[in-house]
Amino acid sequence: MISERTRQTIRRWDDGLARVEGHAVTLLMLALIGVAACQALWFNLAERGVSWAARALQASAWADPFLHEGTLCVAFLGASLATHADRHFAIDLATRVAPERVARGMLRAGALGAALVSFALCAVFFEASLASDASVPFEYERLTVGGRQHVCDAARAADAAPLGLCGLRAALAWAGVPVSTFGGAAQLVVPLALSIIGLRLLARAAGLLALARDRSRSGDGAVRNAQTEVAS
Repeated sequence: MISERTRQTIRRWDDGLARVEGHAVTLLMLALIGVAACQALWFNLAERGVSWAARALQASAWADPFLHEGTLCVAFLGASLATHADRHFAIDLATRVAPERVARGMLRAGALGAALVSFALCAVFFEASLASDASVPFEYERLTVGGRQHVCDAARAADAAPLGLCGLRAALAWAGVPVSTFGGAAQLVVPLALSIIGLRLLARAAGLLALARDRSRSGDGAVRNAQTEVAS
């Protein structure tokens, strides 16, 4: 039997993780809006013959991949936040009309099934992310005496200062996750978010996190208490 103290600890950790996810989504959204706005401005100015805007547009070849991968990250982080708040898409007609005990059993069974699906999708997306980033793109290769090498391997062999990608690549390689590009590293947000979604659903099925029925009850109770205080 799990103690109430353990449940409260898990809920605090879940709330803290949700705050981190919320800050990450906010910062990423601001970055996406800023990059897209600058890219549109530079394009319009370049069309009118502004030379510095044309150079800036040419130098921002990374913007399109960043917008693509950033949108993907925002979508799955938002899905994880929706799971935290228990506001994801659900067909809850049966649980609304069913008796209390039956409805709670249905909600927990549904959470367990959804958790298993999330873990399965996590494994599939993880393998797909590694497979899509297995080959090294041409712009990330360097021709050395020993043949073609990744830019980070070539920089290490020449004792050059490591790039930001090289530090991230080394950290993920230490964890047993090989990546070649920033895009490949960004795609790992998808299986990470799916694993968090699965853990939250599994905790909800085990009774460690509140079900939607419990959340609505506590919300209704708070509203009734506030109305009583105002009336008095």
